[in-house]
Amino acid sequence: AVRAVVVRRLRRLDQWSVIKLVLGLLGAARAYRRLRQIMRTTGLRRWAFTTAMPLLKQLPPVRKELEEGQAKVRADLEGVLFRDLTAPRLELPAKGTPQAELLQLMEKRHELDRKYWEDGTITGAVYHGEREHMDFVGKVYGQFAFFNPLHASLHPATRQMDAEVVAMVLRMYRGPAGSCGAFTTGGTESILMAMKTYRDWGSATRGVREPNIVIPLTAHAAFDKAGHYFGIEVRHARCTFPEQAVDVAHVRSLIDSNTVALVGSAPQFATGTIDPIEELAELAEARGIGLHVDCCLGGFVVPFMAAAGSPPPHGFDFTVRGVNTISCDPHKYGFAPKGASVLMFRSKELRHHMYTFATEWTGGIYATPTMLGSRPGGVVAATWAAMMRYGEAGYVESTAQIVGATRRIAEAIPTIGGLELVGRADACVVAFGAKQGSGLNCYSVADCLKEIGGWELATLQNPAAVHLAVTLPTAKNATRFVDELRAAVATVRSEPEKYKGGSAGLYGMASSLPTSFIEETAKVYLDTMTACPESHK
Repeated sequence: AVRAVVVRRLRRLDQWSVIKLVLGLLGAARAYRRLRQIMRTTGLRRWAFTTAMPLLKQLPPVRKELEEGQAKVRADLEGVLFRDLTAPRLELPAKGTPQAELLQLMEKRHELDRKYWEDGTITGAVYHGEREHMDFVGKVYGQFAFFNPLHASLHPATRQMDAEVVAMVLRMYRGPAGSCGAFTTGGTESILMAMKTYRDWGSATRGVREPNIVIPLTAHAAFDKAGHYFGIEVRHARCTFPEQAVDVAHVRSLIDSNTVALVGSAPQFATGTIDPIEELAELAEARGIGLHVDCCLGGFVVPFMAAAGSPPPHGFDFTVRGVNTISCDPHKYGFAPKGASVLMFRSKELRHHMYTFATEWTGGIYATPTMLGSRPGGVVAATWAAMMRYGEAGYVESTAQIVGATRRIAEAIPTIGGLELVGRADACVVAFGAKQGSGLNCYSVADCLKEIGGWELATLQNPAAVHLAVTLPTAKNATRFVDELRAAVATVRSEPEKYKGGSAGLYGMASSLPTSFIEETAKVYLDTMTACPESHK
């Protein structure tokens, strides 16, 4: 009946009126689709703010406020980043510097770069720290520093070690027959390449032209970077509180015909929770889409937890049907030098979608597996050597130390009045915040803890929290951490006014600002990171 009414009314219209009506309906449908996308991702209010901000920032009072704020941030950063300059130089010397003089300067710089973490009070960053191990790995690095895996026939040993690192990591994650991988420069590149793979796989096998991925709100920021780089819509699924595990029901509601992959973390960077990988895998397989497991942080912890006596709460590796790709960083708890990550694939066919080809280039046929062309052979050789030096028994022992310390700290935190765990300390990260109504601010506690014991914690947001990624150096100080945390809470309670500024003030202000204003401040940080005092105006 409805169709008949529509047909009768259309017959009364002339040709151009019908065309205008159809175009109007198409425009309305497109607008509705865009509105649904906004509501599902950024939200209408945030979208409106983001759209208006470029104009708002041009208003003189707003511009002035921004510039004054940026100047203060820049001055604060310069005070920290430029405090330890050694023999500053902005141009090449007229003549070459004697080797002995250079080595003397580099020894001084080497000790300076050990100064702020060697006492084991830093979250993450340096995961081993023992001089003997670092000297050994550094020596191997130097032997292969000028070799390039891109030129496989020139450097056969480097190529062999590159392949063997991937093979050993695949064995750790129980890769099936036909599984394979690639050596990358870090977790971010591994994640970028995984998402590029799923984008191209979706296009080639399903004709997806507007791909999206569904990730937990707690997933690493590299997934958002991948979306920005590769034109992939990133949909964020909410997480439970306080466990911070991804809500699988919400993930399911965000999937549509353009979804190419889901993501789970094992564990999450922020709170240490291992997502319900098995549930995500079942969902991914039922919908015929990919599942990437981000094991970058705990890559050399989680596979050894069962042998260390603390099995992880969920499956996470290729024995879980539906897991298609996994990223793992040897340069964290594998104790390899920075610049080492492995991206694993269930099949070679899937890996082929990661590759890039330029078959018509005037320089010849060009093909690379990952983001880079040339890669440092020193990292490859040193990673292989670090893994061989430790072996399975060594990693089981380091995992026992790290997970044990993490669990002891996690058990102690609820006994400290006013604090609560955020997330689960499933592996190597313990996160905590202030209980509602406690009168505490977790950022103030972190500032006081730094003042008392030199502890550098990572500041988190949404929800407000701080975390300690436990490493071999910090594992030795677990009892000290708990004692000094108790002291910090007591101090903040007795002197609340003293700790209202610092991180507490910064994050309190940030929570009330639009994203684009925060980005302006972040630009100052990134600019200052690459500046020399004389050139930074």
